[in-house]
Amino acid sequence: MVLKLRFVCMLMAFFLTAFSSAQTSDLQLTLVVADLTPNEGQNIEFKYIVKNLGPNTATNLVVADLLPVGFTYVSDDSGGLYNSGTDTYTYPTLNSGATKNLKIIAYANAGTNGSTLTAIGIATG
Repeated sequence: MVLKLRFVCMLMAFFLTAFSSAQTSDLQLTLVVADLTPNEGQNIEFKYIVKNLGPNTATNLVVADLLPVGFTYVSDDSGGLYNSGTDTYTYPTLNSGATKNLKIIAYANAGTNGSTLTAIGIATG
């Protein structure tokens, strides 16, 4: 019998309001996980989607705390905007109605079988 890692996603449709010089932007952060029960050592794709619901442009966007404990970073598609050392994704501006996507590949660490791991992200801008 192979035990698998159970992954609980706590980040579906997480809303935040960003304030900048009396302007506001509502940011929606969504996480899509490719495999909710990966085996130890298996690579898994985490897709983060940030949408600016408006009414204004969000500036200095920062999305933090992306990878849950128990996963090790492998790669991403941010073009240098994701910092694996600080676990943050930064983007200068996000217009009202616009969306940015980030895919991170990470592997499930040894010793995580049977564990419940939680991802909680924070978006500000």
